[in-house]
Formats: sequence, structure tokens, C-alpha cells
Amino acid sequence: MWKAYQKEKYNREVIENDDGFINYVKYDDGSVYINILYVKKESRNKGTGKELERKLIEKEKPTLIFCDIDMESIGWELALIQIVTQAHYKYESTVGKRIVLYKEISNGIK
Repeated sequence: MWKAYQKEKYNREVIENDDGFINYVKYDDGSVYINILYVKKESRNKGTGKELERKLIEKEKPTLIFCDIDMESIGWELALIQIVTQAHYKYESTVGKRIVLYKEISNGIK
């Protein structure tokens, strides 16, 4: 029901597996904004986030992916380090208490 709510209320899609999910919006310009990427604790640092991102790229074939880090969330510093160093996102801007990051996708593959 949560997936239906996200689609109806916010036009967000969800890709999930047993270890986590990614909640996102695809825009007409080919970009994707990841609203939420969640991996359960016991599955972290095992490539689950990258696997979810790979599925997103395969499904939507975006040109750019954006996401943000909420600086009021628990562990935001570690999340920022991992997204920049392991997932290769770059700094876009800071808006209020959110750090916006982006990643360019060549031919839908990264």
C-alpha cells in the first residue's frame, strides 16, 4: 500500500528487494531524484545500495541522478562520505539542512 501511496500522492516510484528500497521520481528531462535509499542495518556495506542504484539505472536510463543528505538525520556524515567516495556522486549545492549531490550517467550505465 505504501508504494501505491507514493505513486498517487508524489508520483514516486519504488524499487525494492529483501534488503532495502529506493524511492525516486523520474523527470521529463531524463533525470532522476532519489528521495530515499534505505538498506537495513545487517545488509549495509555489502553492495545493496549499489545494486538498488543499478536496478534504477537499468529501469529508467537516466542522464543524471540527484539525491540529498539531510544533515539532521542520524549518521548523515557517514552517508555523505559513502555516497561521494563509493557511489561517486558530486556536490551540487546546500539547501537549508540538505546537501544536494548528483551523478552523471553515460549511456545509462555507470
